Amino acid sequence: PPAAEPETVLILCDATPSSVCDASIVDSTVALAIRHLQEKRGSTIEVWTLGRDIGATEKVFEFTITAPSRAGQQAIRSHHASQEEDARLRVARRIAPYLEATPPNRSPLIGFFGKASLTRSDNNRFLHLVLISDAMPFGEGWSWGSDWECNQPQDTIQLNNSVRESGVLVAESFPNTTVTFSWMTLGEIDGGRCPREIGAARRIRTLWTSLLMSVGAQQVTFVAGPPDFDAAHTIDSGEPS
Repeated sequence: PPAAEPETVLILCDATPSSVCDASIVDSTVALAIRHLQEKRGSTIEVWTLGRDIGATEKVFEFTITAPSRAGQQAIRSHHASQEEDARLRVARRIAPYLEATPPNRSPLIGFFGKASLTRSDNNRFLHLVLISDAMPFGEGWSWGSDWECNQPQDTIQLNNSVRESGVLVAESFPNTTVTFSWMTLGEIDGGRCPREIGAARRIRTLWTSLLMSVGAQQVTFVAGPPDFDAAHTIDSGEPS
């Protein structure tokens, strides 16, 4: 059969105080990504860490899926297992310094999306953006609101226009892209500095869905567990989750 088209999985680890990213969650997410991509040779996995500002937000790991050197089912299975083990070990080493350091006191999530959009070399390649994050920007200091934890923007159109006018994101920043906020919980907000409210959590999901689909994303989903990479290929383009 013809080879499957290569894809990219970009995983962001947000270790800010209200978020949930840790070594085991990163490991399991990378393992799922490897298994999804193992027949798509030339595909890549990237792991990023969220810093206190855009400059400190960076890609710490990249891995490319390769073809087995020998034919035969046993050789193929062995190659897949070896690639998964290699990727998981290398990610664990690269992510450890970030997770062991003092957590960032800011969450520049919108800035992350802008920076990630500039790194794309092929807009035709399908991109899975997976955020291990609480989905709450804090301390970015822009006109779209600097504290989504306790004071979310109220106007989605104004938010979308403000972000695009700033140049951080543009109309086609994320073609052929799905975004998943994964491993989400409704835990305490940064030491309890404001109460966790169900209505605010729903509002944050509406804001992200509107913003990211306005810059080209096909779908934005929020899940309490791991991302479902295969489901991204069965969506209807342009329909929000």
